[in-house]
Amino acid sequence: MKTLEAFFREGSQLPPNEKTVISERFQWEGQALEWEIRAVREAELRATGSDDMEQVCALAVVFPDLKDPALLESYQAKDSVQVLQKMLTPAEYLRLEKAVRKLNGFAERKAKLKEMAKN
Repeated sequence: MKTLEAFFREGSQLPPNEKTVISERFQWEGQALEWEIRAVREAELRATGSDDMEQVCALAVVFPDLKDPALLESYQAKDSVQVLQKMLTPAEYLRLEKAVRKLNGFAERKAKLKEMAKN
């Protein structure tokens, strides 16, 4: 029974949040601001009705708060997905996506699939 308990919610920890600079354009007191991202559970993603990477990225961003009404208004965006699209350049968005993929385990899976394809 002990092995089953390892799967209980209480023992199921997500990876810790990570901080990373997505863009040098967003600065405070001369320093590039770090974005905070987190791992996302499958249930959270499904609750949005979407399963694309844009939604994963929007859910994963802890800071800045993409749902903040002032931020949404500033970019004339209706939701967190749209605010990311309007605030980031394509290269910055790719940086964010790469960090989110890594934290959520997608990068590890891709590496394993690539290795399997070589064999």
